[in-house]
Parts: sequence; structure tokens; C-alpha cells
Amino acid sequence: MAYIEEQKLKEIRENVDIVDVISRYISLNKRGKNHFGICPFHDDNEPSLSVSSEKQIFKCFSCGASGNVFTFLMDYEHLSFLESVKKISTLAGINVDIDTKPTNPQEKVFLEIYEQAQKLYRNNIVAKEGAKALKYLKNRGLDEETINYFEIGLALNKQPVGEYLQAKKFAPKDLENCGLINENGYDIFQDRIMFPIHNSNGRLVAYSGRLFEERDDSKYINTKETIIFKKSEVLYNYHRVRDMMRQEKELILLEGYMDVISLYQQGIKNTVASMGTAFTIQQARLIKKLTNQVIILYDGDEAGERATLATIEELRKVGIIPKVVRLHDNLDPEDYIKENGVEALQELLTQPLNIIDFYREYYKKNKDLQDDTQLAEYVNKILVEINKIEDKVLKELALKKLSEEADIEINFLRKQIKGREITKKPTVKPKKHENKYTLAEKHLIFYMLKSPEVIKIYRRRVTFMPTYECRLLAIEISEFFDKYQNINVADIFTLISHKEKLVNKLKEILQENLNEDFKMEQIEDYINVINEYNHKYELEQLKQEMKKETNVNKKIEIAEKIRKIQMGDE
Repeated sequence: MAYIEEQKLKEIRENVDIVDVISRYISLNKRGKNHFGICPFHDDNEPSLSVSSEKQIFKCFSCGASGNVFTFLMDYEHLSFLESVKKISTLAGINVDIDTKPTNPQEKVFLEIYEQAQKLYRNNIVAKEGAKALKYLKNRGLDEETINYFEIGLALNKQPVGEYLQAKKFAPKDLENCGLINENGYDIFQDRIMFPIHNSNGRLVAYSGRLFEERDDSKYINTKETIIFKKSEVLYNYHRVRDMMRQEKELILLEGYMDVISLYQQGIKNTVASMGTAFTIQQARLIKKLTNQVIILYDGDEAGERATLATIEELRKVGIIPKVVRLHDNLDPEDYIKENGVEALQELLTQPLNIIDFYREYYKKNKDLQDDTQLAEYVNKILVEINKIEDKVLKELALKKLSEEADIEINFLRKQIKGREITKKPTVKPKKHENKYTLAEKHLIFYMLKSPEVIKIYRRRVTFMPTYECRLLAIEISEFFDKYQNINVADIFTLISHKEKLVNKLKEILQENLNEDFKMEQIEDYINVINEYNHKYELEQLKQEMKKETNVNKKIEIAEKIRKIQMGDE
């Protein structure tokens, strides 16, 4: 992450009102000291989001979302911390120069290599030597605007990228390690159309190179995995569609980048692709940041069907229940449009299958449902999928359809579902019970955020918080108070915004239903409990040390320390 002066962040935040900013995105109504609105971070029907102009923080009393003006934009607009700071600084009328380039020297070199290579590839495709490649793309139906939008380029054999980049002082080993040349110094992509691949922040990190003339070679070559490119963590077109999803409700998930480009050409722009590889949980999490409404539109062949099944499971792991569009005659989206027209595809996209209907179509294939054994097998498989549905209405509708289709009483099917729910309950992970030590540290930090006096007591009396995140958070709060002689939760959020675990811990602490007023006896109790933990921890460490020690005199010293702790002398 780039370094931004803490004072500059504080200045930016203090020059905007969180109420004004959040009002740009959701309707807020004043009620007492605070403003309230429908929370955008969960399915909210009643105004449960509270926004405090006085404290410059927001908090949802239903889902627990909380933070300051920077974190609101990060969550709502799917921005990085730096992007959020840039946007808020514009609203505040403050110029801030933020360098978003990576601090890792090797990553920085690789990204610079790709930036320079892209200039060459883009120049090639509009040069005389690029005429055949350009003709190939136009024969595929791509116009100049689309070619430019997706920054499509061309790798030529006559002007090797390795020579070009070495002339710009890049080391051959770096060119090899970042996937542009091989160990013998030859270009990996030669006479191929180059489709650039970007990470979620929009940085160019890889290529897919495609042949445009007949040749005894692989049709596609993709960049190998490098320190800046992990296939499992990238979705094609994600960085472009991210901004679009503020207006769009649905995201269409495709298999390959050519599907994305072809649909864009036809005016369907809210698409991303997993680039032909198995869809991963990391990619599902990327989509979760944008939307919960997803349509899977994979190729119509059997491989596309299997890929759809696997993708559904990954999306469900992050809480997304997708819908599915299946194409007939084994067609991919590009060919489907060629044969049927874009209007036919748009019509399909307005009537996607819910996942149970997709499973029904899939599991009944090649089955004779007039045969009782095969029918029973089919019904049991569908019941397994229905049982995974949390939405009670959708579950009931699915049971009704299955009842009618299989001619089985719906009450019988409900009993089967109920029986399955009972058997699966023991596998559900119970809510973690917090012991007195973790509760004490969380409550102490809660009041450190309310009172400088509690911070001073913490510094005098507490040497070690039981859990790592609370330990770091308490240090951050204490150091903030040292610097500014006050505590502001909004500024604490800003200070730790790039430390995800600390942000989550702070949100967790703010969700504690504690009275903002407190008595010193409470604080004393919390500290006594924490110090009890510290004594137990120290005793355990000394006992372990005693077991390992072989020197008699040192054993006596350790034993004396243990005695003092047990007697309360230390």
C-alpha cells in the first residue's frame, strides 16, 4: 500500500460530513441526533443504518456494518482504501498525490515490463504488419471501438518483444520470469493477437495470445503464473465492470474472454469471464464484492454444463445463489448470437433458470422417470439440492414443482427435507463462545474509545492483551491518543483501514451492546480479568521453561518467579 500521511488523511476526513457523503447513495432521515436509512449492506426493509454527524461514523444495528466515510465508500462502491481516499479528497477539495504502485520492487518491475510491452503490441496492430490480424478480428465481428476498448494488440515475429524491452534496460531474467520470453531468449508470443488481462485494480498482469493464421501450434497461449498473475484470483473484464455495477443489478458470468468481447460488441456489457479455467472461491469472492445477482452463461456443451455445476457450488459458498442460462445445440454465446441474433440471447437472459430448475434439467437427463428406481434416484438428488436453499419461499416452490413432476405428496417431501435438516444439524459449526478474557479485553477497548482516562489506566495496568488483534488495536488507540490528545473513532478507522483484521475487530467491538456510560469499578474488573490471564500465561511459560532447563541454579530462579506470581508478589 502507498504511504499517505496520517495528518493528511485526518484533514481530508474532517473536511467532509459523512451524512452528506452517504446521502449521495441512500436516503437519510434525521431522527434525534443521528440520521437513519435503509442499510445497503444487507436485505433491509426498515431503516437500520445510523449515521452520526457528531462522531462521523455509521453503524447498522441489524447486520453490524460500521465504519467511517472512507470505509463506507470502500464497501458501497467496491473501492480500495486508496481509491476511497482519492474520491473523498475530491469531495473535500483537497489535492492529494497518491502513488498506487506496489512497494514490492519485483512486482513493480514486472508491471513496468507489461506496460512497455503493451505499447509495442498496440502499435503493432495498427501498423502495416498488423493488417492480417486486424482483418481476422473484423471478420470475427469486432469493430475498431471494441478493439481499442479491450486494448487488443499484436505480437510480431519481426520485432521481438525481448529485444525491444532489453533496449529499455529490462533484464532478460525479469522478462523470462514475468512470462514474455523463454529461457533461450525467444518470444513466447510470436505472431499472435494479444488480449491483455488485468487484475482487479486494473493493472495489466498477463496476456492470452491467439493465432490468427493456420499454424502447427497451440491456438491459445496464456501467460504462466507469476508474482503478479494468479489465474485463480483474476476475472477477465472485472476492473471495467466494477464501476458499471453501481447501476447494474446483475452480473453475467462467462467462460472465456472472447465471450466477453463478443457480448460487449452486441451491447451486453455487464460481463466477466473466468478465462476457461475452473472457477474458484477467490473469483467468487471478487464477484461477491460487486453483487449477489449472478447469471451463469457458459457454453452449451457437456463441458459447459459440468462447469456450471462446479461454479454454482463455489458461488453458494460465498452466499450467492446464481441463476443459469443454458444454450442449445452445444453453442457458445458468440455462435448463439450468430445463429439466432442478439435479441434471442437477450430474451434468454430475461428468463434464466433458478438453480433448482437447472438441477432438475441436469439430473433427469438420460433417465427414464417412468421407472420407479430411476425416479427415486432423481427425486433424492433434487431433495439434496432443495435442502441447501435457505430462502423458505424458494424452497417451498421447488418442493411444489417436484411434487407435481414426480406425483409425490408434497407433505411427504417436506418430511424428507425435515429429516435431512435434522441429520445435518450436528455438522453445523456452533457459534463460538467467548471466554471471560476475550470479553474483558473487548469491553476494555470499547471504553478506551470513549474515555482518555481508560486509555491512561490501560497503559499503567495492562501489559498484554489476550488476543493478537486486540493487542494491536489497543496499541493503535494508545498511540493515537499520545499524538492527538483525543480519541475519534472515525479517525481510528482511517488509521487502520489497510489492516483488514484490525478493522474487523474494531467493528466487532463496536457491535457490543454496552452502555456508553461506565463506572471505574467496571474498568477495574476488566483489568483484573486480563491480568489474571497474563499471570496464567506467564506461569505456563515459566513451567515450560522449567521442564527444559537443566541447570539447577536456573531452575531455582524460575521456581522463585513462579512462587512470587502464585503468591501475588509480582
